[in-house]
Amino acid sequence: MMSLGVTRLYRGTCELNRLLLSNKRTKRMIPTLRRTSYRCWESEYEVEWGGADHAGDLSPRPAPGCTGKLPAARQRGFSLIELMVVVAIMGALAAIAVPAFMKYIKKARTAEAGQFIRKIYDGARTYYLNPTQPGFSPVEPQFPSPSTAPTPALGDCCVQGGKCAAEQTQWQTDTWVAVKFSVPDAHYYSYSYITPDEFGDFTARANGDLDCDGFYSTFEMYGTIDAAMASGSSGSASMSRLMELE
Repeated sequence: MMSLGVTRLYRGTCELNRLLLSNKRTKRMIPTLRRTSYRCWESEYEVEWGGADHAGDLSPRPAPGCTGKLPAARQRGFSLIELMVVVAIMGALAAIAVPAFMKYIKKARTAEAGQFIRKIYDGARTYYLNPTQPGFSPVEPQFPSPSTAPTPALGDCCVQGGKCAAEQTQWQTDTWVAVKFSVPDAHYYSYSYITPDEFGDFTARANGDLDCDGFYSTFEMYGTIDAAMASGSSGSASMSRLMELE
């Protein structure tokens, strides 16, 4: 067979495509131009055109040793500097996000204290407005007594892993029964009811050590007798908080 064409070596896909698309001689010899792209970086392409053995065909062929794929030795990964930058960014984000997340968790747990302090306060006030009358002897309106110690004891929740297990027997004292208060589920805070004078005032209190570092947050609601009020008792309109998140 008679060969009409030329055999040349071209480096890189860009040079090869540029030749195929712009070479006038190629267009004249080949009526239909086939665009072929080989992913063979920095490798030589052997291009043949013309000749009876492949007339009308333009087929770029990788030079010997080129497989049409990026050689393994040339594959590019991340550099050490790029990895260090990514790690630094992730560390900065973690430094901001983790404390904020922990603060959010603590804030959510304080909702327990607010809920149960309000329950103790309402129970003491209800007791005052509905005095118990054993037999036929009238009883002067008063708050439940005596005071209670923190229930459960301060530090017990940390001993149990940060959360106190539900224990109903500890809420069976006369004062807690009079207030109609108990915690049915596992909880984070210890609760107490203090009344220096059952005819004068009382304080409903919750103490908690959420991170078990020995420092306790305090939540309180205060109630007192106000003879000028029709209800006979009044109290703080809001809850006081001390070291809420420790």
